[in-house]
Amino acid sequence: MIKLIRLMSGEEIIANVVDKDIGIEVSDVSLIVPTEKGIGLMDYMPYSTISDSTTFIKNDFIAFVTEPVDGLKKQYQQIHSKLITPNQSIIT
Repeated sequence: MIKLIRLMSGEEIIANVVDKDIGIEVSDVSLIVPTEKGIGLMDYMPYSTISDSTTFIKNDFIAFVTEPVDGLKKQYQQIHSKLITPNQSIIT
């Protein structure tokens, strides 16, 4: 499930989430950052191998977990999709 996560540090991330007993397991993690036009997504910890595997976050470090809005979810899916999809336009 794609979820928006606010960490106790104040960071906001979006990731694929699997609930566990004492925390969550996350994969395909992106950091949500402010931009001139609103918000954007960037690699979380790009200097590590976190993007190649899953990572466990204890509940103690999580402020809350919620659903992302549709636009953010679509942007996330485009970035992390293994498939290349065409633009959604009508072919005439």
